[in-house]
Amino acid sequence: MALRVDMGACRNPSLNIRPDLARAATAITGPSVDDELVGARGAWWWTGKHPDVGGCGYKLRVLFDAIDMRWDWPVDANYHEARAFAAWRTEQDGAAVRYRLSTEAEHNLLRNDRDRVDAHLLAPADHAALLAEPLRPAGANERVSPDACMEVAGHEALASPAGGFNIQLAYGSQSPVTELPPSAKGFHDTMGNAWEWGEDHYAAFAGFKLHPFYEDFSAPCFAGKHQLIMGGSFISTGQLASKFARYQFRPHFFQHATFRLVQTDVDLSLYDCERYGTHNPVTPFYETSCMDCAPPYAGDGPCCSVSRRTACTPTAVEEAASTKAKLEAAQVAYENDAVLAQYLSLHYGPVDRVYPDLARETGVIAEALDFPRKLAECLNGWAERAGLLAPASASAGGAEAGACAEASGSGRGAAAGPRALDLGCAVGRSSFEMARVFREVVGVDISKTFIEVAAKIRDNGRMDYECLLEGEITERLTAALPAASGAEGAPAAINTSRCRFVQAPAGSADALKALLAPDFDILEEGSMPLLIREHGRKYQLINAHKLVLQRKQ
Repeated sequence: MALRVDMGACRNPSLNIRPDLARAATAITGPSVDDELVGARGAWWWTGKHPDVGGCGYKLRVLFDAIDMRWDWPVDANYHEARAFAAWRTEQDGAAVRYRLSTEAEHNLLRNDRDRVDAHLLAPADHAALLAEPLRPAGANERVSPDACMEVAGHEALASPAGGFNIQLAYGSQSPVTELPPSAKGFHDTMGNAWEWGEDHYAAFAGFKLHPFYEDFSAPCFAGKHQLIMGGSFISTGQLASKFARYQFRPHFFQHATFRLVQTDVDLSLYDCERYGTHNPVTPFYETSCMDCAPPYAGDGPCCSVSRRTACTPTAVEEAASTKAKLEAAQVAYENDAVLAQYLSLHYGPVDRVYPDLARETGVIAEALDFPRKLAECLNGWAERAGLLAPASASAGGAEAGACAEASGSGRGAAAGPRALDLGCAVGRSSFEMARVFREVVGVDISKTFIEVAAKIRDNGRMDYECLLEGEITERLTAALPAASGAEGAPAAINTSRCRFVQAPAGSADALKALLAPDFDILEEGSMPLLIREHGRKYQLINAHKLVLQRKQ
């Protein structure tokens, strides 16, 4: 995966934006920035406190005065504003890959080789300084890895070959980003003028130790709540002007800090082109220095490792692997005898044997018993009222409450009679009950074991199983088809193929209704309780969501 830092026709390469966009970033309270790009958190930041006089009416407050706006100076912003601008710019450009800020590693790569923190690794083995002092660590040798802040004073920083940066108060303010020479790679202000916000959280490197003179300087900030700032500013002196400086601030703080937009160069063919593109830009995975960082930690542990990956767009291969893993995990959850017995009891167990202490209860407990049968009867009743079971009727009804069903066709008992689909059929009771009135019922479930057991009950009419009482004590019960279920004469009561159905992770009743609204009318919506027995002393009472829909004519 390559990295592309998009310069374009930039007047302000420190920000990688055009002059007109520099104005938008400076006056980011303007109407061009949508609150939704930032979210409710901190939305008040975008409310202007002063009249928008437009044109050249803006003033810039510097150390001792308010001067006319300098549009070619770095834009000072906090991290949230920088991310909001990146999102806005992505939208304005119609980019297929989201813009972001630079990382610590990327910022080093933009510098001249001598200004990189790993400059000593770039020196050849026969470097004169290394040959003269072979026992001295290369990283500690200023002639192999020079540091401008140690070689030039402020009045020398601008013109000296060792500098060329606005650091150590070379100026008493920021300066135009194109005034000083760019790095060999073509990037201005890689050191000095203004700090740059990074995507990295502040975190420890391997081997970090607390200094006894200042124990609470760095370590309290290793909690994933501080963003790294890099490169120093015009007012940075001493250690903070060093190329080795790593400094941090909370993302809502304002400093002499700007940002640089980066767009990762990726092969878009690796992603699902129907889901991602200019309409839904890709967020490629990128590494940061805080990922799986070394201890110590403040808070729950290392920053960003798993969470950063989950926040990025998966490639088609990664998405397929993730879906497969989720499917297998879901299947494993149902592929054991204990869960199978629970569902057989739910679907077929005699109420007086499975729920002996609850059989005479009233209210919600009574309503929760025999749930699969009641669910099927609900759908059957609506199908009959909708005229689906009469000749020349229209299509479709559905119910969602742990299982879903859809029917189409016309003419009860006719060759082209109604058919039903039972999604999440488990061990099949609702499917068999629907077979009383539908010509064909197809049951689909994620569990291979459930489908096989349902097929055995369909073929044999019954199946014995062990129902847990307590500990390892069980009671032998029989799961049997109800009398005159209608399954015997049905061409197919349940589909024995290994069908798999995976519900969308973000699915909800509201999302389902919105998705089906163009083609379906809602006939009924409400709650439907069910009771699952784990053993003789423990039950699960679930309040399922019931949704009955009919396809529009």
